[in-house]
Amino acid sequence: MDFETSIFLRCHIADDFANSDGWDELIDRLSGKGFHLTFVGNRLILVNERTGVHLCTCSYLGFGFASLTRNWGKPHVHARSKALVQSAQVHQGNDRVV
Repeated sequence: MDFETSIFLRCHIADDFANSDGWDELIDRLSGKGFHLTFVGNRLILVNERTGVHLCTCSYLGFGFASLTRNWGKPHVHARSKALVQSAQVHQGNDRVV
């Protein structure tokens, strides 16, 4: 992703990261804008929901996973897809959440 696009993207979602009360609210806000978060290796990645394209790490946009976990604790992660899920989804279905 080029620098100009990353600045535009950061401006588009910065408020969501800054004003969310936790992982659940952040997941909701990003989903409303067509994004979700997933892990690739040990990196938290912002993904376009419609295309499935991995856009960049959250750290690249200025929202490092370490600082997010300090504020909100560890997120719930779907074991198979590695996508972040809301707390309410943890006890639903047969898919394992870690």
